[in-house]
Amino acid sequence: MKKKTNKHCKVSTLLTAVLVTSTCSCLWGSSVYGETPITDANGNTYLASDNTNITGKSNSVPSGKNATIVGDNNTVTKTFPRDNGSLVNAVGNEDVRIVGSNNTVQGSRRQHVIGDNNQIIARDAGTVTDYGHPSGREPNASDLTIGRGNFIRGTNTYRNEWDSLTVIGNNNKAEYSTESAGGPSAGIVIGDNQSIDTISESVVIGSMSPAEQAQKSDQDPSDKKYTVGEYSTIIGYHTSNTSGGSVVVGNHSKSGQILQTITGHGTTIEGGNNWNNLSGLYSSSYGALNTLESTATDTEEADNVANSVTGSLNRTAGTTGTMIVGSGNVVTNSKTPMINVPALGTTISDISLQNIGIVGSDKLSDKTDTTVEVGRHYMKEYMALNAGAVSILGSSNTADYAIRSQISGTNNILKGQASSVSTFNTVSGYGNEGTNISRSTIVGTRNDLKNGEDNVVIGDFHNFDGGKHNVVLGSMAAEEQDVTKSFTNSSGSSTYTYTVKELVATRRNTANIENAVMLGYNTDVTRNGGVALGSESIASVDKGIAGYDPTTKAASTDGSPTWKSTAAAISVGDSTGTTVLTRQITNVAAGSEDTDAVNVAQLKRITADSTSTINNQLTQVNNHIDAVDGRVKRVGAGAAALAALHPQEFDPNDQWTFAAGYGHYRGANAMALGAFYRPNNKMLYSIGTSLGGGEDLFNLGVSLKFGKSEPYADYSKAGLVKVINDQDAKIKEQDEKINAMQEQIEKMMAKLNL
Repeated sequence: MKKKTNKHCKVSTLLTAVLVTSTCSCLWGSSVYGETPITDANGNTYLASDNTNITGKSNSVPSGKNATIVGDNNTVTKTFPRDNGSLVNAVGNEDVRIVGSNNTVQGSRRQHVIGDNNQIIARDAGTVTDYGHPSGREPNASDLTIGRGNFIRGTNTYRNEWDSLTVIGNNNKAEYSTESAGGPSAGIVIGDNQSIDTISESVVIGSMSPAEQAQKSDQDPSDKKYTVGEYSTIIGYHTSNTSGGSVVVGNHSKSGQILQTITGHGTTIEGGNNWNNLSGLYSSSYGALNTLESTATDTEEADNVANSVTGSLNRTAGTTGTMIVGSGNVVTNSKTPMINVPALGTTISDISLQNIGIVGSDKLSDKTDTTVEVGRHYMKEYMALNAGAVSILGSSNTADYAIRSQISGTNNILKGQASSVSTFNTVSGYGNEGTNISRSTIVGTRNDLKNGEDNVVIGDFHNFDGGKHNVVLGSMAAEEQDVTKSFTNSSGSSTYTYTVKELVATRRNTANIENAVMLGYNTDVTRNGGVALGSESIASVDKGIAGYDPTTKAASTDGSPTWKSTAAAISVGDSTGTTVLTRQITNVAAGSEDTDAVNVAQLKRITADSTSTINNQLTQVNNHIDAVDGRVKRVGAGAAALAALHPQEFDPNDQWTFAAGYGHYRGANAMALGAFYRPNNKMLYSIGTSLGGGEDLFNLGVSLKFGKSEPYADYSKAGLVKVINDQDAKIKEQDEKINAMQEQIEKMMAKLNL
């Protein structure tokens, strides 16, 4: 029965072997010279010119220099077989140290092999350094292989003479054929089942499974899927970098492109798997179980570029320039359209990425033809012009078809469509959602914006659909309600419903509102361009409303902007609800223009000024009235005096008449003088003036008669009296004659008895 050996026994055996090797080297030294093969009592064969120390059995050293072998069935030879079966004479073995059993070293220099069943074949054969360096390698450079089942067949033809390979572990393999120019050059491998055909200046601490080691590449079935490339640092179990040039730390983490960084378990960053397809370039993850996916279909559509994720259980897919700090976030389809440059036959992003990749690879390989500053320039250009550039700070946030936007907080959603990407947005808070929006800012809790642009919402529970150019500062009223939700298990086989209490908005904002301003709790605007100021205020008055004209006590008919509004009204209250809400507007400065507001001070000033003006005007009016009253009195007295002037009757013999008059009116007195001239009965000339009282009156007059006059019209009264007297005398005389005749007639009638 075979005795079991525990780990402690293995370590003790290894240390003993190392001690024996050192001891034998000291005891035997360089005591054999010559070129004739020598076989010792144990059956070991070696050249007489070698300084070889051997212990154990069945060791064979056909060609070796200063080889120390401890163990069983070890073989060192200067020839190695090609894949076609032919033997090749190598440069020769030098400084070979073997501890263990059944190890093989062929055509190699300065190998240290400790363990069982390891094979080192043609390690230095055919390298370029053989032609420029006499011994092929630096004197103090040597490979070290410790473990079981390690297999190193070829080498990198163009490796440096100071490169060395250290393999500590089991079943690590470099299986490129000896005819190939490829193979391992320099690196440190501590672990099992690593494929190290292309290892160069890489460090691996960790193991893959045999199944993972045997798995083939998805892009090229002839290649292995999980290989250790160049310039990589890989630490962890089942951890890999398939393209090289990256740092991967954590179990079950996988890097798929150069210049990636992973720190954490179970994280995957996909890439193009080669230096030409630049998807995945410069992406990094710090945390556990993050997934950064590439959805690119060709090398020109690079994505998953320069993404940075810090946290756990985050996912990106088809994004560029994404930054996530938090957990449970998802960003998808966040990349800008490619900008073609016809003259160059490529895109701006492709130019930038190629230069960024060249800078990174040159820096890793110590080339000096490019600098980090050049790379920084192109990275800045790429991130500014071509990256999706979505940043998330928080947890459980989602962004889909969104670019150049920021999300902070928890459980926020920002999404667009393939034909309408949401751009230039900022979302901060809890449970906010933006759908098909651009150039909008959402800060608060459970706000919902859809199909809008250029909105600023700072508050809670707002709902806008189709709004544009709105500014909101304040929260809508909300009440606690029972809300039914569902939960589906990870397999999708079962769905569970549950009820929670949540705050729900009591009303929605007006749809398709534009250019509105809402400041205060539970405010709303129902007309485009309206402004609601203060808690519970509602702006519901549209533009085009004429102002009140106090002169007509009705709406003004003046259509100018001074009298008729050109934008919706500003409201500081609410007249639409059951309870009318009004406010005073205080601390208002005096207006200066026709369209400025007037404060009470101005009204008081207007009232005071108007009162003073009216009083002054009344005083002046009173003074004027008093003055007029005095003048009226004097004028009245003068008029009365003038009225007292009268002409005498017409006298053909006395045509001039002079008159004087006196007038009195309400305390005023006046005298008047006048003259009248009548050249005939049909014409009268007059002149008069008042004297005294300070108000002198003057008049001139002429009077005319027209038409047929009476025969006596030109007589004076005296003349008429004389005529009348003459007539009276004649009439008397006639009457006397008539009476006498009457008497005679009566007598005659009597005689006649008639």
